[in-house]
Amino acid sequence: MTNMKSNKILILGGDKRIEELIKLCCEEGYAVSSYGHESMNDKMVKEYETLEEGISNNDTIIGPIPFNCGDKINMKLSKKNVSVNAFISLMNKYKTLILGSPDSYFTNLAQKMDIKYYDYNKDECFQIANASSTAEGAISIIINERNKTIYGSNILILGYGRIGKILSNYLKIFNPNLYVFARKDADITWTNINGHKGLKVHELESFISNIDIIINTIPAAIISKELIDKTNKDILIIDLASKPGGLDHNYAIEKGLKTIHALGLPGKIAPKSAAKVIFNTILKNV
Repeated sequence: MTNMKSNKILILGGDKRIEELIKLCCEEGYAVSSYGHESMNDKMVKEYETLEEGISNNDTIIGPIPFNCGDKINMKLSKKNVSVNAFISLMNKYKTLILGSPDSYFTNLAQKMDIKYYDYNKDECFQIANASSTAEGAISIIINERNKTIYGSNILILGYGRIGKILSNYLKIFNPNLYVFARKDADITWTNINGHKGLKVHELESFISNIDIIINTIPAAIISKELIDKTNKDILIIDLASKPGGLDHNYAIEKGLKTIHALGLPGKIAPKSAAKVIFNTILKNV
């Protein structure tokens, strides 16, 4: 926000991390108002009754992460409802639009209507920090959802991207039997060097019956119904991937397995830290 101290800012929708972002911007001396945060009831922050008024009266609009799901903007904490089409119809070239991880419904429409925006989710430092919070959240789920220690448990992490790398390092301190599935030979080599057991796709079937915890980070159907059938009945499956996730959750639940599709963990477990990451990313890039 290097050039925005003199600008008026509307912060729109989202979850607890966006609520914390509003507070942080106020603390840092920015002129902030909101739409979709009526539950805050903060006398220092004007909550607009209409989106039209909010956009008209402000220079910069900051949106949530994820920004939208299909034709609706993410208004998680509000009773208000905003369509992507209605939002775009109110924008013009004089407004600065900042948001996180819009889906193709928004990006296609924005391109068609020539709406420019900055997506803070594309910043690599932001994604690394987000992955760290997500990894912490996954560990907290393991601790809260099981009656056994992580120590000595057989844990399988699917994917060795940002989250997989950070999570495997965090889990090492608990000394589990840690397996990592990766599709690249280089990643398999790295997991082995880092003291884990790297698995390729054809090895999953022979290992999965002995696994106590699966943590999926891959946004693709990695865990087939055949693999689900081979898991033990006490397994905990934590899916961190965006919808539809890495398995058929309904099928797993029908089989009596405990599955948790844990989306948006940074906003749930550490909203204040997540807000700071968003703030610093915007400050650095806009």
